[in-house]
Amino acid sequence: MMIEDELKKIAKLKLLVNTLNRTEIVIINWLFIPKNLTENTSIKEIADTLNISKSLIVKIAKKLGCSGFKELKKLLLNYFKSNDYLQLNLTEGNSFNNIVKNIEVNLITSIKETISLINEEKISQVVKLILEKEKILLFGVGGSYPICLDFNHKLLRLGIYSETYNDFHLMSVASTHLSSNSLIIVISTSGNSLELISSIEIAKKNKSTIIGITSNINSKLQKLSDLVLYSPVFKDPLQGHNGLARICQLFILDIIYLMLVQYNPSVLLRNLNHTIESNSVTHKQYMNKNNI
Repeated sequence: MMIEDELKKIAKLKLLVNTLNRTEIVIINWLFIPKNLTENTSIKEIADTLNISKSLIVKIAKKLGCSGFKELKKLLLNYFKSNDYLQLNLTEGNSFNNIVKNIEVNLITSIKETISLINEEKISQVVKLILEKEKILLFGVGGSYPICLDFNHKLLRLGIYSETYNDFHLMSVASTHLSSNSLIIVISTSGNSLELISSIEIAKKNKSTIIGITSNINSKLQKLSDLVLYSPVFKDPLQGHNGLARICQLFILDIIYLMLVQYNPSVLLRNLNHTIESNSVTHKQYMNKNNI
């Protein structure tokens, strides 16, 4: 297992990959393949193999928060050696157990890395904003939209009303009518969807507060948000990164949900119990009506 400090460095490294250009991303993808890197691998060997300069490798290492190539290599080797990393090969010969183990390890690792970047003070700020603001909106498109719906449902169970949007036109219209008493929680793995950003810019002009949940530390969403929470994931050639990012985003929102309950338990738990009781009665009535 990696020590906490190293895990946090890896998490930040994954976020910083989005600051690299295409050539640099190709290089870091190559370095993230375990068989390509050993204790004896020199910077010259990598430069010769990839037909690049040694200075470019050092530049990439520094962009990723390391002092140089040696620190980057040590960090990656420790990552590969730990139980925190498995890469599924692109072959037809993977057994069921290998596939299950790969998914298990990657999910657990992503959660651990997300935890390493979670700031309790920032989560508390998010909770206070949700409780203080008169209007709460949730923006998310594609795979992020179901995550918004899930959180919307959780808030509703606590008696906290929010609106959820995945249509760009409706986002834009809704943003036009916001104010300083409004809060938008935006979930976007890339953080760069043009139409989504356009709606956020409208909301910012109306002095609304923006909370961004993203995997991109160099995104437009990150720059526009008042508070940002990160789901650090590295794009795997087979599994991509959106699936892992969504799991991490759900994890972050679950923390916020439970912190909301802790912040004002007497009122929110009463609302939650009332929701459960009402749903139970409705369910029984439906079952009896339909002779189920």
